[in-house]
Formats: sequence, structure tokens, C-alpha cells
Amino acid sequence: MRSGTSFRLIVLILLAPPMALGQQKSQPSIPNSPDGFNKQYKNLFKAFEKAENLSKPHKDENEEELIERFRTFAAPEGWFADVFGPEEGPKFAKHYSELFRAFQISTTVEFSMVLGEWSAQVHTKALRAYQINPLDSARSSVPPLLTVQVFRVQHFTAPLQNSEGTWNGRHYDHYWVESFIYVDGAFRFIGTHNCAFWRPCSANDPVFRGQLVRRDPAR
Repeated sequence: MRSGTSFRLIVLILLAPPMALGQQKSQPSIPNSPDGFNKQYKNLFKAFEKAENLSKPHKDENEEELIERFRTFAAPEGWFADVFGPEEGPKFAKHYSELFRAFQISTTVEFSMVLGEWSAQVHTKALRAYQINPLDSARSSVPPLLTVQVFRVQHFTAPLQNSEGTWNGRHYDHYWVESFIYVDGAFRFIGTHNCAFWRPCSANDPVFRGQLVRRDPAR
């Protein structure tokens, strides 16, 4: 793990204005499909690779591109008022911005673990989709239904085979499950497993606390 440069990127994430989340620069629309999610996630990883490579010119531009790629996974600011109403929307937006920072930091740490390793792989897989009403029915005559899409994200590396035919080196394998909604041409992070950010369980979620769900130790 390149702790020095990764720490710099984490600081940039922490210093970014919270509600700049929904103010993304214009990006091409991502298809609402498993391939579309895979493309969006791998574009994020590629941006991280560029930002970590301090030998390249235009380092500041590369870091800004990474921040913009992260923002494509953030729910747009106006979405909160549309779904939760003008009174509750700002409260949920503030809560979400804090949780989204944890998502950014956890993802940055994961990217750091595999970047530069031989045969580093980033895979995503669609698990299921379901509809959910984020509001109590009593609070809305026509409750909005959100389609939540659940994906498994996996980062892993393979050990290197030497000239003697034996395997050595570092092996890393970690996967977790996260939930997203498709809004304004991109997949937006809303929580891990079935724990959406507006549900009480999100406050105790390990990823939201910047920790990891499951990791296979290096061997």
C-alpha cells in the first residue's frame, strides 16, 4: 500500500466541500446495466491509478479527476428534497454527505491495497434488484418507489510464479456488497448490503465507519 500518496488523497477527500457531492461536472451517461456499473467503477479505479502516479505531469488535474469520478457515485443534491421532501431532505443530505465520505475513504484504502501489485483485478457483479419505499406511507399519499441495485465488488491480486515454478509474493482478496440507485445517468451509492443511508442500521455499518467488512489476509 502506498501510504504516503493515499494519505494525501484521503486528505483531499476530507477537505472537499460536503455538498459539492451533487455538483458534478457533466459526464457521459452510464447505461443502467451491470456492464454500465462495471464501467463506472473501473473508471474510478483508473482515475485513482492516475492520481497515485506522482511521476506523471498534471498531478493536480489527476487528483481533481479522481474527486469528480467519486462524485459520480454520490446522490445529486436536489434528489434529497425530491424524495424526502423540502423539510426532511436537507437533514438526509447532511447525514448522507458524512456517510459518503466514509465510502470514499474505504474505497481509497482498498484501491491502495491492490494498486501496483502483479495481476491486480477489480471485478463487480450484479446480485439483485428490488424496489423500496424510503418514506412511511403515512407521510406521503403517493410514496416514491426506489429501485435499489445490489452489487458485489471484489479486489484481488494473484501471487507471482517465479522461474522455479513456485508461487510467491503477496496475495490479497477482499469483496463486499453495496447498494446503489440509478439517478441522472449514473449509479449512486446508498449503503452496504440492505442498509440504506436513511435506515437506522447505517449508523452502525462498518464501512460507514471507515472500516472493512471482510478481508482475506496477505499470504
